[in-house]
Amino acid sequence: MIIFKIFILITLVVTLASCIQAAELPEPRGNYPIGITYLSFTDQNRLEIFTSDPTDNREITVKAWYPAEPVENAKLAPYIRNAEEIVPIFNLPTSIINIKTHSKLDLSVSQAQETFPVLLFSHGWGEHFSQNTVLMEELASHGYIVFSIAHHYEAKFSFYPDGHFITIDDSSEKFLEIIDEQRNPEAFVVFEKMRNAKSYEEQEAVFRQSNELMPKLLVESPRIWAEDISFLIDELENIYQDNSIFSGKMNLEQIGVFGMSMGGIASGQVCITDKRCMAGINMDGGIYGDFLDTKISQPFMFMSSERYRGYDNIFSDHVNNSVYTITIHRADHYNFHDLSILDPSFDCLGEIDGYRMLKIINDYTLAFFNKHLKGIDSGLLNGPSSEYPEVEIKVK
Repeated sequence: MIIFKIFILITLVVTLASCIQAAELPEPRGNYPIGITYLSFTDQNRLEIFTSDPTDNREITVKAWYPAEPVENAKLAPYIRNAEEIVPIFNLPTSIINIKTHSKLDLSVSQAQETFPVLLFSHGWGEHFSQNTVLMEELASHGYIVFSIAHHYEAKFSFYPDGHFITIDDSSEKFLEIIDEQRNPEAFVVFEKMRNAKSYEEQEAVFRQSNELMPKLLVESPRIWAEDISFLIDELENIYQDNSIFSGKMNLEQIGVFGMSMGGIASGQVCITDKRCMAGINMDGGIYGDFLDTKISQPFMFMSSERYRGYDNIFSDHVNNSVYTITIHRADHYNFHDLSILDPSFDCLGEIDGYRMLKIINDYTLAFFNKHLKGIDSGLLNGPSSEYPEVEIKVK
């Protein structure tokens, strides 16, 4: 899953080619201009377990994309803030420095409608809250306020609103325990079984053995991340009333959660624990942690690469509502990330064209949330699509 192969490649950072052609982000297809802003919150009810200071409280930083009022002369926001400093630290593609987004900083939220539904996104383990900018912009352009959470000390880096940044602390005792779990040779053996597990029993055994071998990573961390998500919802309820740019603009009766890899696991976890979440998507994360022994009651989608091909029944059995299992052929784990186009040579990508992959993710994610939060049914989720023959979909 997720993390085994990834962290061997990164130990702290993802190793990427530093000199590649600058990618161009796809144009969002919705009608709304897009604004972005940065937020941070401190949870006074939780201590931070990744730091050595016993008085530290848990913090999260958040990047938000939203439908905005048009401002002609506003500058486009960078893909990553302080990219000239961040890119060499983490050996990211140098093209990121010059990538132009379609979002502008700190615009007012659109007045075209009274409120907008809210989506909460969680990144992959060891990744960052800008990793799916293409998808965030697409959703915001169609009338969603999207908050991407940086889960501190398990995110590669993140930015506070004033621009200073926080990174993974690779000397943290908690961090080193998680790394040790991933380096366990038994964990590699289980990971290799994943693609070849054909029967329901074999598939369930893979997930359960992974939980047992990596409890801090696959059980404890999803719980922490789900608590981060619920905490953010609490804070959104507070800022709905204050003088922030989102005051009065969020429909907190229409909240969706989604995430990639570990973020997908956390999205399932928070659907179990927080019924304010009305629908969820797990992008290539599998079912680990508490999800294995619990069924969620919200509509849910599993959007998977080839590694989970044939896992439809075990995924569906963990949802007591409308459930969609989607396999995208020729896709691998990191195709669910902007790396599909930022570094096409990255070896955790499948053979599918990067731009094609991101279009599939955009369309199916939008169709799911439109149907289950807005009540708009495009028909895309009803079965196989002639437009997307590489997508295998099962609906229950």
